[in-house]
Amino acid sequence: MDEFLTIYKASAGSGKTFTLTFNYLKLLLRSPDPYQYRRILAITFTNKATQEMKTRIVKSLHELATGKDTVFRSMLADQLGLDHEEITKRSKISLSNILHDYSHFSVSTIDAFVQRVIRSFSRELGHKGNYGIELDVNRVMETLVRRQISKTGKDKFLTSWINDLIKDRIADSKSIRITSMLRELGQELFSEQYVLLTQDIPEKINEDTFSKVKDKLLGIIGLFENTMHKIGESAEEACINNGFELADFSYGKGGGAYFLKKIQLPVNFPDDYEIKKRPLEAIENHEILLKKTELKNDVKVSVARDIISPALNKAISHIQNNYPVYVTAKLILKSLHAFGLINRLEEALSDYRDEEEVMMISDASQLLNEIVTKTHAPFIYEKIGTQYDHFLIDEFQDTSTLQWQNLEPLISDSIASGRENLLVGDVKQSIYRFRGGNWKLMHSHLYRVFGDMAETVTLGNNFRSKKEIIDYNNALFPELSNLLATNLNDQVSEYTSSEEILNEVKSISSIYQDVTQKWSDKPEKEGGYVQFRFFEGNRDKYGNKKSDDDDLNFEEKVFENLPSLLEKVQDRGYDLSEMAFLVRRKSEGTKIADYLRSFANSEKAKPGYSYRAASSEAFKLSESASLNLFFYLMKWLLYEKDTFSLYKAVYNWKERLNKEDTGLIYDKVTRENLTKDLIGKLPDEFIDGYGSWYHKDLYSVYQNFKKIFNIENYPGEFAYLSAFEDELLNFIQRRYSLSGLGALQAICEWWDDKGSEVKIDSSGSTGAANILTVHKSKGLEFKVVIMPFMKGDFHTSSGFIKNYLWLEGKPEMPEELPYYPLEISSRMKESLYADNYALEDTLSFIDTYNMIYVAMTRAEDAMIIFSEYSDPKNGPIKRIEELFTAFFEGKSDGLPGKYDSDLMIYEQGKWPEVKTEFRKSKSTTLKPLPVSEWNNKLNIRQSRDLIFEKNEEKLEKINLGITAHNFLARLQDLDDLDKQLLEFSRETGVNDDQKQRVKEMVENALSDIQVRSWFESGRRVISERALLLPDGTQVRPDKLLFDDERNEVEIVDFKTGEEKKKDENQVKEYARFLNQAGYNVSKVAICYIGDSVKIKEVK
Repeated sequence: MDEFLTIYKASAGSGKTFTLTFNYLKLLLRSPDPYQYRRILAITFTNKATQEMKTRIVKSLHELATGKDTVFRSMLADQLGLDHEEITKRSKISLSNILHDYSHFSVSTIDAFVQRVIRSFSRELGHKGNYGIELDVNRVMETLVRRQISKTGKDKFLTSWINDLIKDRIADSKSIRITSMLRELGQELFSEQYVLLTQDIPEKINEDTFSKVKDKLLGIIGLFENTMHKIGESAEEACINNGFELADFSYGKGGGAYFLKKIQLPVNFPDDYEIKKRPLEAIENHEILLKKTELKNDVKVSVARDIISPALNKAISHIQNNYPVYVTAKLILKSLHAFGLINRLEEALSDYRDEEEVMMISDASQLLNEIVTKTHAPFIYEKIGTQYDHFLIDEFQDTSTLQWQNLEPLISDSIASGRENLLVGDVKQSIYRFRGGNWKLMHSHLYRVFGDMAETVTLGNNFRSKKEIIDYNNALFPELSNLLATNLNDQVSEYTSSEEILNEVKSISSIYQDVTQKWSDKPEKEGGYVQFRFFEGNRDKYGNKKSDDDDLNFEEKVFENLPSLLEKVQDRGYDLSEMAFLVRRKSEGTKIADYLRSFANSEKAKPGYSYRAASSEAFKLSESASLNLFFYLMKWLLYEKDTFSLYKAVYNWKERLNKEDTGLIYDKVTRENLTKDLIGKLPDEFIDGYGSWYHKDLYSVYQNFKKIFNIENYPGEFAYLSAFEDELLNFIQRRYSLSGLGALQAICEWWDDKGSEVKIDSSGSTGAANILTVHKSKGLEFKVVIMPFMKGDFHTSSGFIKNYLWLEGKPEMPEELPYYPLEISSRMKESLYADNYALEDTLSFIDTYNMIYVAMTRAEDAMIIFSEYSDPKNGPIKRIEELFTAFFEGKSDGLPGKYDSDLMIYEQGKWPEVKTEFRKSKSTTLKPLPVSEWNNKLNIRQSRDLIFEKNEEKLEKINLGITAHNFLARLQDLDDLDKQLLEFSRETGVNDDQKQRVKEMVENALSDIQVRSWFESGRRVISERALLLPDGTQVRPDKLLFDDERNEVEIVDFKTGEEKKKDENQVKEYARFLNQAGYNVSKVAICYIGDSVKIKEVK
């Protein structure tokens, strides 16, 4: 039978891109049709991969069209039977048509293809013509979360669920920031397991359903616990009636008899129900409950034989028969509040789609699934205006189930028509399951669906790495795979006998059966170097120190060795940009960057060597001492009593930038004159002039800051400042109407919200080693690769890739809910969902093992790996370092190199020598530009000036109104008004003329009896104090007037300009949150000041 589907198994470095490009050219040029490219769809999984593939195809076509003799030409001539001239002719025509008809050059991501189809079916799907696609899922989720938080206190179900969630998080020692918790839950809406499970269940789940389910779950739990309590209580009463306590029997509170006490009031679920050896033995032999000297005590023997032993038998039988149901009910109940919140967020998301007339980018695959299951392929092609005859899919191991369900009908149609299709991937490199990737599609599903129509081609050569690295991986992974599979099988077999699950465990070995590769036989690929080194940690698994002689932990020992490694790399002739540190977590990369930066500035650094390391993941703006100085100063300017911000500003200025010890300790902030001492550490020019910053635009404030503190001259700050200035200009462009205090507050809020997390993309810069996660490194290659932290749990850092498993209901559970989210934990082993846990456990092991493979196949010339030594033991392997320790201590004889068990180091091959000419690049130090205030030299006419006439008088009036507002908001009482106004004007840079006009506006406002009463009431007044809301954000009412005897508060907010609806909404929000805090809000007033005074009371 003819094969119309070719599955390429492309191990690391095997020429996958070359293969894809050649097959595209073959399909393109085999037909004389000049528009053949319109009938080929090549699918990639990232925009970057799309551009790379398009570039590769166009470049290769250009070479063929211009008559160059390339590898592709000879291969095409061989397989297509075309001569040199015909290949050139067809290439020239195809290239010209592609370039002039580029939109039909169909190389795209799967998301782009899906969106294209969706738009073609907008009418059938009921979408309006102007609906949009929302790309920023996080922004939408932020909106939904805030809407839910605004309902707390009013919506009893929502409030109860959030409270339950907080209690659980506290019990699990997790963060309890409400917005973060709800955002995390909201991400479940976009998980493919949730979409696939819920897409056929249209019914809305209401609050009554959750209440019924909760009551039934509590009934299941109560029945089990009450039964156990009665068994234990009955046995204990019988013992007491015979003159004995349960603790009087052998081993006391640790004995078999005392088990009957624990089950009466279990406080340590599920440990108090754990069936241990002594209770079990006592069922078969009651004498175990007695000491030898008590065997002649007939009464005690009788109690042990006739009361305790039968009670233990009854209790344990009940546990064995009912415990899985009990545990399942407990687990579902624990996740029920999360389910309720997710359900609410889903309702809110549905409303958001309708209100904004958008669909989420994540909706597209689900909508396409509805189309392809109801529509034949020809109709789909008719709608999108293109007929695809051939499909080429890259990185197929990362295709999700839903994506495949959308593509399968189209590919099946092509195969049924006798046309060629191509899938390329490598299950060993499947590390994106957390995004929905399903490697089983490539591993087994394709062969079940297409059978003999599918042909497998294994790309067996490695064109990336030198021979020693290839030989090392060839010897390592078959043995390591078998070792891991055996250990995992032993672990999983303890709580499941499912053949399906155990076959999944065995798949580790089958996935890696094609891991062996050949090297390319090219002279430049000879040699290579591999080192695997263990460091022994100085603490055991309980955190106790192993030896007083060893003060360094594993991480510190690794860091000690990094500088010499970088020196060796440079001694061998490599530029640091040709090497990479691969880490599992971003935090590890940050630590490496911090350590090397610190080392480079220390006396230990050797002249002539670079210790630079760069990573877009490691470098955030928040790491800049200069920017921290800037924003802490801004916060101090905004909130003058914020001594902490002033302290942090001085710390960044003196200790981080100038390497001086201030001698100031913040925990003594209450001592007198601390603020004065801190201010004295700042430049005089700043102290003398910062008052004028309140009225400057943001850009001028920042330029003043740069000039006064001369921050561009500090090493390592320039990249941060350049990146921030781009962000600042973007911010100003979006918020151009802000100035003065409003602008300072807005930019500080932006910094706290997301600005500090902006990353500098400095990877790949000359002279700096790359730092990146293994996931980011996939598809990349480096001359030298260092893996400094080859250790950790085989699960992800949070335990598992997923937080929840969405599972169909069980007959023993309440039937009102067809499915449940269960928070993944080892307790699932004892539940009705033990098999589901075992499957997730196994898949998590495979994810991490694949990550190890990806990491170990990035190196071209040299690879160095550090791991923590773990004492070999017969117990289960649950950590990466345990796997490698067990391997090197017991199964490393088959490796080409030698492992020294005393030094705990494996070495193979030799460091390559690299020619150094043309490698050293000149470095240029960028000098800071001279800074002066732009508005002293240049008047910028903003876009709004093109529409409205510039009105200096109007602008002056607005500014005066804002200044008067700020003074009234700050004013506490009417004592010595002139003195208070003088101090205010000095601090804010208000000149004498402006001060007089502000005074007139203030006195005009105070002439109103009600306004004056706010300053003469005798009540406790709080002005411009930040209120911390439940979601962690802050609001700042102008004035709160407290009547402490009545527990009442009056809210006053000053405004300038015309009345706006948002002003009323703002003060209503203040009132709502104060009510939630337990205060009775007696009155809410907005005071509009200007030429006249108007007070509006808000109900």
